[in-house]
Amino acid sequence: MKIYNKKGLIIGIISFVIAALSLFTSLFLEKNISIKTLVLPIIMLICGFTNIKDAFSKNRTLENKINENDERNQLIKLKSQTMSHKIFSNITITIAILFLLLYFINRNISFLNIFIVASIIWSIINIIDIFTYFYYEKKE
Repeated sequence: MKIYNKKGLIIGIISFVIAALSLFTSLFLEKNISIKTLVLPIIMLICGFTNIKDAFSKNRTLENKINENDERNQLIKLKSQTMSHKIFSNITITIAILFLLLYFINRNISFLNIFIVASIIWSIINIIDIFTYFYYEKKE
């Protein structure tokens, strides 16, 4: 059998192994087995098996590449990534401001530490945003 999609095969094997280990630990090592702990590993097993099966199919690989290169799908992906970037940035700065206010109210050093971490994350987001802007400005 020939492998047509190596990336899909690797992703399928990794997700299949992680799901199998999770299912094994849920069934044999946990004392309280519930349906909730079994649902996600079973879904991951199915997805992993599907990725592995599709990696050996020439038609599915060709269909996936056509879908990846479709302009409409690329536009939707670009818009969703941009929106998630904006949402994450806004949530991060909101958390930073909130914990700064909580620090001024309570004078608890933990609030100041969370503010510093959130501010660093927000700064990294904006620095990456600036660098990628200049990179694509120069590239285009």
